[in-house]
Amino acid sequence: MPGHVRVNNTVNVVGDDVSTSAQNIRRIGDDMYSHLRGLVSAGLLRGEGIEQALTASHQRWNAACNDFADAEQRFGEQCHNTYANTMATDLRCGGYFNAV
Repeated sequence: MPGHVRVNNTVNVVGDDVSTSAQNIRRIGDDMYSHLRGLVSAGLLRGEGIEQALTASHQRWNAACNDFADAEQRFGEQCHNTYANTMATDLRCGGYFNAV
């Protein structure tokens, strides 16, 4: 009886959860940056080069968030593909399905 293997969406949901977490982490950084800029504007946070240091730090934070999201996406895709290939191979070897 021919059939096709369908991958359960759990792997995709986990990837979506990681993406949501990365967005939340980025939002926390944005909130902190905004708060610190407000302190600088109000004159409550002073120092030579503080504005440039805040901007550079925030840019590094965003770059790290981007790297994290990219790495997690690649990891999720690899898990999805590995799971699908493993299941298809196991089912074919077991003679259960004409798995694709």
